[in-house]
Amino acid sequence: QEPVPVVDIIWVIDDSGSMSIFQSMLAQQMTDFMDQFLLSDPDFHMGFITTSDHQWQSSGIGWIDQNHPDPVGWSSSTIGNIGVYGSGVERGIEMASLALQDNSVAGPNSSFYRQNANLAIIYLSDEPDYSVGSWQNYVWFFDNLKSSIDSVKMYGVISDYPAGCEYISPTGQSRQLQAGYGYYEIINYYSGAWYSICAPDWGIQLKDLADQVSDTSVFQLSENNIAEESIEVYVNGQQSNDWIYDASINSVVFNSDSIPTEGQRIEISYAIMGC
Repeated sequence: QEPVPVVDIIWVIDDSGSMSIFQSMLAQQMTDFMDQFLLSDPDFHMGFITTSDHQWQSSGIGWIDQNHPDPVGWSSSTIGNIGVYGSGVERGIEMASLALQDNSVAGPNSSFYRQNANLAIIYLSDEPDYSVGSWQNYVWFFDNLKSSIDSVKMYGVISDYPAGCEYISPTGQSRQLQAGYGYYEIINYYSGAWYSICAPDWGIQLKDLADQVSDTSVFQLSENNIAEESIEVYVNGQQSNDWIYDASINSVVFNSDSIPTEGQRIEISYAIMGC
């Protein structure tokens, strides 16, 4: 198990006219994300930008760290103030790259950016990405931000790939959303995870996202087509049953009260279907 996670988190929030309900859902359920995230006692920096503007979206301080007295309240307030008057041409990947080039925001010479920290970028959007060029145009930049490409991860709450999804509002209104093209591909490229924006309750999704970002309870398997019943997990040589297998991210996820502590050795064995 790695030491306490050190991570810089940039949320990229779609601020176009159709996003009001989704911004509200995220603001209301940030407790689910932060409570789970803080279980690992992370050393973190976290801020919000939009798909229209790469500047920090907060009055007063632009971003917070683990010393902030109310990270949930600050996050919910920031999301609630973003609004839906941004561009209808969402450029989330482009805005993330601009923020990481701007030393007044999250660039390498900013107070936000830390070379020794993992970088997590989280997209929230109900449309595909329309960044100039395509997602491939930005890979070279993100690849070279850190000494190891494994230090960069991307995640998203987006419309389902490849056909999109139907969102049904609390009042019963239905809306068909396009698949999150662009976001989906770059998330996969950086071995991240995506979650459906059409899910009626984001609580479980946000908890899983928090585990992914803090990366202390989630152990992704190196092979696919797992024979789930064959999985065995050992912590310091002792067999453990305090975990589940999440097929959607091909990972063993430890229960929140049984996360291995720093320095413990985790061994996972399994068979592969067809072998």
